[in-house]
Amino acid sequence: GAEYLRAIRDAADGAECHWLLGNHCSNIKRRDARRIPKKLRSLCDWNEHSPEFKQWKQVPYVKSRRGCLQLGQQVIFAHGFDIGVNSDELEAIQFANYVGQANTLVVRGHTHAPKPVTRCQRTKKIGLPFHYANAGCMCDIEKLEYADRYDTSMWGSAIVVGEYTETKSPRLSPCWSAETIVHKYGHQY
Repeated sequence: GAEYLRAIRDAADGAECHWLLGNHCSNIKRRDARRIPKKLRSLCDWNEHSPEFKQWKQVPYVKSRRGCLQLGQQVIFAHGFDIGVNSDELEAIQFANYVGQANTLVVRGHTHAPKPVTRCQRTKKIGLPFHYANAGCMCDIEKLEYADRYDTSMWGSAIVVGEYTETKSPRLSPCWSAETIVHKYGHQY
């Protein structure tokens, strides 16, 4: 993991790097004997075993504003918490309400299913001023042994690429543009 993060940080060429902890990270870090016995916790603490992890700003896995990475006034990154057909849209609305800003884009990946940049809808004809995208998962699904028991037909690896420009009146229109690019699995958007 440290080598993978180092390669990303090297490619980022001096940019500030953030790591949004997810549910699997939380299972390891949580002080709960049902997860990791107390005597083994220090062996599982990545920050104690490689200096690379300390180079990243780690965003905790909590479903609140503290568990989100906000870029300017209109872009939010969050690991995601809920699952289900509408979970991308529902969490986008929740996270956008944390910042109270129209034209917000929420990017997450918890469901492992890539989604294009999509506008939230109140109904099929009435759109909301929030958008979402899902980057899927960062792995080769066929190599995940635990995934054999799940329907992974919609899972895939993607990246959400975009630009953001801060403006004086961000409520009037989106200050960002973005697209989801799927790698190898899933649908191309």
